[in-house]
Amino acid sequence: MRKFIAFAITVSMLVAGCATDSSSAREDNLRKREYLRTERTWTMTFPEIQQALFKHERECGNAPIFRMKEGETSFAYITEPEDNDRPWNQTILVDLMWLQPSIRQETRTRLQVYSFYSDAEVKRRIQNIFDAINKPGECRS
Repeated sequence: MRKFIAFAITVSMLVAGCATDSSSAREDNLRKREYLRTERTWTMTFPEIQQALFKHERECGNAPIFRMKEGETSFAYITEPEDNDRPWNQTILVDLMWLQPSIRQETRTRLQVYSFYSDAEVKRRIQNIFDAINKPGECRS
């Protein structure tokens, strides 16, 4: 009887684990200090970043995807447009945090870029994300 109860508990835990959102679990695994590839602070607001990405998409046909974190107004993230075609462990995740203005500083956004890998290809992809925001009219071939 004990074996049956232990088996039933194990099965119920596995089923509950499958019901969770795997994408947020993957992102949480990626948001570790050892996977932090670069960190920047820009004097841009979330709407300015979104407008640049909209312009880039209009001009170039695709753009990185901006998403607000659910239930948060000061946190968002950006992923590459073709992330669905890549294995999740090759994802580049750009976390955005809005920093409130003060007497000494205007509105700023902190960017933290995470990737499991750090090679020339990943650095190029990160730069492409930055260029889509900073140079939205310039298309990469």
